[in-house]
Amino acid sequence: MPRRNRRHGDPYRGFTIRVKWDSATIPGVTSVGPLHRSAEVTEFREGGDAGAVHSLPGRTTWAPFVLRRLVSNNHAFEQWANLLSTQGQNLASFRKDVRLELYTAEGHLARAYTLHKCWVQAYEALSTLNVEARHSVMETLTLHYERWERDTSIPASP
Repeated sequence: MPRRNRRHGDPYRGFTIRVKWDSATIPGVTSVGPLHRSAEVTEFREGGDAGAVHSLPGRTTWAPFVLRRLVSNNHAFEQWANLLSTQGQNLASFRKDVRLELYTAEGHLARAYTLHKCWVQAYEALSTLNVEARHSVMETLTLHYERWERDTSIPASP
C-alpha cells in the first residue's frame, strides 16, 4: 500500500465543489455524485467447448448524477427542469454539458469532469419538511447523461 505524504496530507480534505452549465457557475451546490459507470457482462459458449463459458464486456451504463443544494433565490435547477415540460419532445433544447470541478482547501483546482448531453431525469423542489427537526430545506436535481470524462489537462495535486 502506498504511503501518504504526511507533509501534504489528503489533498481533497476540506474540498469545495463547483458545478457549471451554460457558462455559469451554479451557486450553493453542496453534494454531488456519484460518477459511476459499469459494463454489462455478455456470456457465450464456443461450439466445440460446451462446458466453458466465456465473457465479453457488453453495453456500458452510466448511473444518474445527483446534485443537491440549499433552496435559494437562484432558480437554475428549476429552470432546467422546466425545459422538459415546456419544450415537449425537442431533446436538443434541454440537453446540456455539465462541468464538475473539485478544489482543494487552498483553492487550487484538483480535478474536473465533464458530463456530456445531460438532461433532467428528476427534480425535487423541496426536501421533506418537518418543523420538529432542525435541518435545512434542500432541492435536488437528478441528471441522466450519455458519458462523463475527466479533464486530464489538470496537473496532479501536490
